[in-house]
Amino acid sequence: MKKIFKLLSKEVLSKAQVRIKLPIPFISYEIPLNEVIDPQSIDTRISRLSDIKKELESAILAVESLQSEAQENKEKVSKLQERIHELEEDKSTAETVL
Repeated sequence: MKKIFKLLSKEVLSKAQVRIKLPIPFISYEIPLNEVIDPQSIDTRISRLSDIKKELESAILAVESLQSEAQENKEKVSKLQERIHELEEDKSTAETVL
């Protein structure tokens, strides 16, 4: 195993541009393999993942806000449809009386 690791030195990996793709829903996140091997890049990856987490959290808040706004609009539309129906009935009654 050590022989194989020696063969896959950082020079070979950096030239080959080997990447690891992580399956995260709605996001494509790739890590170059030479960064995985290099312990100095761990902090950088943790920082990037933290940034992604913050962006996802703010996206969730935005979606929740849009969802509540859509629910309010749905309720308003329902009330307006009821009012239109009442007005049509009143119009029909008025036309019958006239």
